[in-house]
Amino acid sequence: MFSFLEGSQHHKYLRMKEKIHLQVQDVAFLQKRFLEASFKKLDLHLPNESESKRDPLKEQVRELLSEFVDDLFELNKDNLLIDDLHSSTIKEALKSIRKEKQEPFDDVLNQRLRKTYNELEEQTVKVSQLRKTYPILAKQKVKQYAMPDQLNSIIQDTVIEDGDDQDDTEDKGTVSIPDQSTNVEQFETSLLELSMLKETIGETSQKCRKLEQLIDVLGNRHKLE
Repeated sequence: MFSFLEGSQHHKYLRMKEKIHLQVQDVAFLQKRFLEASFKKLDLHLPNESESKRDPLKEQVRELLSEFVDDLFELNKDNLLIDDLHSSTIKEALKSIRKEKQEPFDDVLNQRLRKTYNELEEQTVKVSQLRKTYPILAKQKVKQYAMPDQLNSIIQDTVIEDGDDQDDTEDKGTVSIPDQSTNVEQFETSLLELSMLKETIGETSQKCRKLEQLIDVLGNRHKLE
């Protein structure tokens, strides 16, 4: 009876015992911190006599510490639930991660990242404003120059009325109509402005995409750190 109760309690304990869920990068980060703390203690108790001269004893102790930390994580493998663990052992997975190029934290790079974020926000606001104003401006320009015949008729009527008021003795059959080239030039100028505005929107959108790609690259680099 006692052995049955003891066995059931042990089984209940095993069911209640939950594994720690980690990513491979998390395990690598923890291992790195363990090694840094161990090497710090080693430097405290075995300081370098000379920076140019290597200490064989200290190098050997460093290797033993590295192996000890690797074995420590390997012994606790059953208590961990590690995602993206493609190797059979934690030690092999950590070795492959160590081979990857990891750059130290860079203040200049961090400032560039913040500047890039600010530029992205500014360009996003600019694109949003252009998307709202560009269709309205285009519609106004097209509406302004869409019916040149009606505009010429209005101009002609205005010129005739002004001529009648100023001088009744002038020949009413002769009407002074403004040069059509002026309207054509204004129309072409407006089309050119619309074309330039369209190119500006395209360039701004391209800059935004490049900034987003740069942010993704910098963000992944910070994750590796």
